[in-house]
Amino acid sequence: MIYVVLKYPPLFLCEGRNDYKFIQRVLNEKVISCDRNHKDKIIRLYYTQDEVLPIRVIIEGGKKILISNLNILLSKLRSINFNFAVISVIDSDFSKPEEVINSIYENFTSILKNPRRFPSQRNIPSIVLNKNGNNWFTIKVDYRKGYQALFEVIIIEPSLDHWLEKDLCQLEKSSSNWLKDMIKLFNYYKLPKKDLCNETVTNTTN
Repeated sequence: MIYVVLKYPPLFLCEGRNDYKFIQRVLNEKVISCDRNHKDKIIRLYYTQDEVLPIRVIIEGGKKILISNLNILLSKLRSINFNFAVISVIDSDFSKPEEVINSIYENFTSILKNPRRFPSQRNIPSIVLNKNGNNWFTIKVDYRKGYQALFEVIIIEPSLDHWLEKDLCQLEKSSSNWLKDMIKLFNYYKLPKKDLCNETVTNTTN
């Protein structure tokens, strides 16, 4: 497990609205959905706001778009002057979690080696992939100026839609699975979790 001190809560990326509602269902925090086209605006908020920010979840509109925007964030976050974390919730779609994360990691490595994206190839960011559980992975990018970005990835097998109507209390108590890894990740970032064995599911918008 990779430890980095953060000034702000992580930014969440998810595939669709059901994923967003699930994050609301699990977290005992104020959660705000954001348009995927407003990433620059959201990142600027982290620069300009000193108070504690609510958790922001960007609904990407699909797995391919989410992964594509992770690649964009890899470049954008090099301009920040503080440590930053991005939590992505991604469906496996019946692939092995290792296959999904290795594809993301290889994309990142290719981008970092691309002189058009990172012109100073003598000083390209370092990158490390860490496995924290069966379904939780961390890609740490060190931008060489003392600041890091942590790309946390929870891979849900086979998809979140498969689990939406399941009893989360029983799932949490079962053998090792994606929900346990998700809760470990939330605990790591000190994000308070609701009691899933005494939950009241409500329809929420923002």
